[in-house]
Parts: sequence; C-alpha cells; structure tokens
Amino acid sequence: MKWTDIVSAISSVVSNIIALAALVISLRRPPRHGR
Repeated sequence: MKWTDIVSAISSVVSNIIALAALVISLRRPPRHGR
C-alpha cells in the first residue's frame, strides 16, 4: 500500500468528518432571524 493511497483515504475521511461537523453545527445552531 502506497503512502499516497493512505493520504488520499485520510483526506477523504477528513472531508467527510468536516462535512458531518458542519451539518451538526448547522442543525444545533437555530436560525438567527425570529426569536
């Protein structure tokens, strides 16, 4: 297994985690408009 494959796998996992974290934050944080 080449280290480039490992790097690409890690980058894909990190991007998935970032997308999931952004989704969780957007769901947790209520919209500002309104009360």
